[in-house]
Amino acid sequence: MESKILVVDDEEIFRLTTSLRLKEAGFSVDTASEGYEGLVKLDQGTYDVVLLDINMPGLNGLQVLEYVSANHPDVDAIVLTGFSQMTMAIECLKKGAKEFIVKPFDYADLIAKIQGLLRTRNSERSFKEYQQSWRSTLVYDIFGSLYTVSCILEHLRINAPIGHPNDTQELLSYARTLNERVFERIQHSVNLPELAETHVPMELSAVDLRAILNTICERFDQWAGDKSVTIKRDFASNIPTVMTDLARIEQVFSLIFDSALKHTTGKETIEVRLHAVPKTEQRTAGVECSLSFPGKLLEPQLGSLIFSPSLDQWKEHKESVDFVALSLAISRRILEANDGALSLQVQGSSTTIACWLPEKAPAQSGVLRSPSRAVGA
Repeated sequence: MESKILVVDDEEIFRLTTSLRLKEAGFSVDTASEGYEGLVKLDQGTYDVVLLDINMPGLNGLQVLEYVSANHPDVDAIVLTGFSQMTMAIECLKKGAKEFIVKPFDYADLIAKIQGLLRTRNSERSFKEYQQSWRSTLVYDIFGSLYTVSCILEHLRINAPIGHPNDTQELLSYARTLNERVFERIQHSVNLPELAETHVPMELSAVDLRAILNTICERFDQWAGDKSVTIKRDFASNIPTVMTDLARIEQVFSLIFDSALKHTTGKETIEVRLHAVPKTEQRTAGVECSLSFPGKLLEPQLGSLIFSPSLDQWKEHKESVDFVALSLAISRRILEANDGALSLQVQGSSTTIACWLPEKAPAQSGVLRSPSRAVGA
């Protein structure tokens, strides 16, 4: 794909000459004869680099530069001028220009500078893509697995043979400690306001949610038994298959089950419901799974941080974000990437977490589309 350059200059001969030389170098070039035309083209098109003449009638190059820096930060600006003034060069660089070139100049030098900016841009883009890929792996592949391992280790420790408490329990406790150290590092590296920007890798297939939930309930029945907690199932028979990522949805349900189990004490019940949801004006047909249990899952400030996080809220409450809050935030993001939604409702001393998924596949995997909501939290 050709890199696109916008040349904004009031001298027609300069525009034509520059456009020709840049096209010969392999760039796609557009031109504007004055500042206002340049702003319109910037707003309507997509450019990699803009060449700005400082001295233009009407809107001058500095004013256009300020607009580019404020509204098109992904566009690199090169300022062109017929006057070699150090103060002007410094002012342009402060306002966001990447280069300051004095006319007349050698077009080979101009092309080299543009190519250098594009190489830097591509390197930065590759680095950001790598960061996003690593963050996605950290959040969606490692986080849930680590905590599942931690739960298994705790279950084994509780049920370790009584005859060998020292060797077995000490070894399990040590393994759990090591696991939790890694888990805490991940927990503290996740920024909730940035979570909505992460890509969720998904491999879509037709999934039977009823079968998945039965499997997860059977798995958690053992852990619930350690606390004398009962898991009660209420699954409708007319559950359609949904197009989703099997591993991701298993991760969501497992995280939510564990959060519920952590806040349920002995001789209490976790109710799990699964039912089809007909089409409405606001939502397509789908399937909803809900977990209801006694106890308060989150403080109100953490509920708002999960469902509508702001940077200021994050800075204020990030130290109080625990596993439950992070699990719900991750679950919300996975569901929304699948055009689904997560809701949290607190009524008196009872909490209900509901997950909704559409029957049809999402229009674009990994893209945030459907809003979740927090009610009464």
